[in-house]
Amino acid sequence: MAVGEREGNRRDGRAQGEPDWVKERPEAVDWARWVAAGLAVLVLGAYILLTPPGLLTKADWVGAAVCHRIPSHSFHVGGHQLPLCARCTGIFPGALIGL
Repeated sequence: MAVGEREGNRRDGRAQGEPDWVKERPEAVDWARWVAAGLAVLVLGAYILLTPPGLLTKADWVGAAVCHRIPSHSFHVGGHQLPLCARCTGIFPGALIGL
């Protein structure tokens, strides 16, 4: 390795494992990023418009996909069961912090 060369970088300026077309066609990468961002905005917009009103109801849709939601194991606020049970409330934020 040459002096000043960082490990994992190549002499042609590409990161290790980066495909050739990234160096040859950077506009393709920009285009792909715009498409991905546009799709994310469409999905988020559809989620906001097509789910029932209310923040807690929208959170319930997400929580139901990742949590078993047993009522005896869940937190309740104002008589309403929260989207995640006590176990998942610890697991998911803990995993997020660990990243």
